[in-house]
Amino acid sequence: MRSNYSEDLLEHRSANTYAKDGLGQPIPSQVEMQVFIRKRTWNADNVSTYLNYDVQRGKFKHKLLLGYDYAQQKQLPGGSQLQARGYRNAANTGAINSFNPAQSGNYLLDSNGNPVPNVSHFDLTATNPYVLRDMSKYFYTSVRYDPSLLRTQGIYLQDQIQIGKLQALIGLRQDYFTDVINYNTPDEEEVTQNAFLPRLGLVYSINSHINAYGTYVTGYQPQSASAINNPLAGGPFDPLESELFEAGIKSDWFDSRLVVSAAIYNLTVNGELYNAGVAGSPELLVQTGEEVSKGFEFDVIGQLATNWSITANYAYNEATITESANEEEIGRQKPNAPKHQGNLWTKYSIENGKLAGLGFALGSNFVSDRLGSIVPAGQDPKEFPSYQLWNAGVFYHINKVRVQLNINNLTDKTHWVGGYDYLRAFPGAPRNFLATITYTL
Repeated sequence: MRSNYSEDLLEHRSANTYAKDGLGQPIPSQVEMQVFIRKRTWNADNVSTYLNYDVQRGKFKHKLLLGYDYAQQKQLPGGSQLQARGYRNAANTGAINSFNPAQSGNYLLDSNGNPVPNVSHFDLTATNPYVLRDMSKYFYTSVRYDPSLLRTQGIYLQDQIQIGKLQALIGLRQDYFTDVINYNTPDEEEVTQNAFLPRLGLVYSINSHINAYGTYVTGYQPQSASAINNPLAGGPFDPLESELFEAGIKSDWFDSRLVVSAAIYNLTVNGELYNAGVAGSPELLVQTGEEVSKGFEFDVIGQLATNWSITANYAYNEATITESANEEEIGRQKPNAPKHQGNLWTKYSIENGKLAGLGFALGSNFVSDRLGSIVPAGQDPKEFPSYQLWNAGVFYHINKVRVQLNINNLTDKTHWVGGYDYLRAFPGAPRNFLATITYTL
């Protein structure tokens, strides 16, 4: 498989901080802005090949798998970026990324003694703050993206063994990662990383209704090309490494009219990247040490009657930062990871009479509060509040035609599905409607 990706970006967006007055204090009604003009092109190639072989030796059944895969991503010459941000210098001939009130003489000040922004602030109180800007008046800095090549290849061997009620999956994989910096230039340099990744899975049929399972999986992945190749991100960064232990049961009852599953897990991740939250350096990233997520999940799918079904699930996730260069982060819940979440959905349809084929559905989902992104020492991360939403649906099914109307977020609740901080928060959808008509041939 070959693919091509071209980025042609032009955007005004928040600089991740409030505007500053002449004393360097934040102006809560104004947001600093920045402009990006960026063009880059990549080519990507992928090859995947494998062989399956089934064999039985006595009581042992084997499903053998041998495979090899290769992938590469090449950033082509000519990539570059223009960026405008910060405040204008005193001569109005350029811009300084952030405002330092102790050196206010270096800045162009307005009649109120406030620094003049390079890109006009976004006014949170304006009735209509969305206006066109004359981008030719901005002062830009230039960033060049040199050609680069990332490639990975791996060979793996897997055996799925069955003996009676027990099945075991044993997998071994060897990965090779190569990052070619300054590709096709006299300064070309190769950085190679290797990883051996075992995995193990077990399934045991306790009886005809209940299966128990356990799994152990390791992971290793260099950081994304966008982080590696961004000179403003602050790299180089260590790879992302993980280790997962999971155990659970899956069961079905009453001719599969009731399906119940439960699982517990412990996931350890090293090397997650987060936005550093440093004013004046909106693309700067910071890498945490170790994060441990442990919890359990519970799911129920039930057919209460031939025309009445219910689906419910609940998940508890204690995802904690256990190692970090910033000691204040240790013990905190990792960003955008709620401890509690779940949903309930039930559907009922009328089987007989003049209203046969008419059905109704009602459900709710909830998410507990979450913390925003990593913040510099001495600051507290922003908190996004918990929320519960209600959804409903009505449908009518006759012969081969089904008409359905869904209403999501019935109460039109304002909620936030995540974000970094209050200036970069992701709002959930307001009340919305979806109508569908389906015809089965």
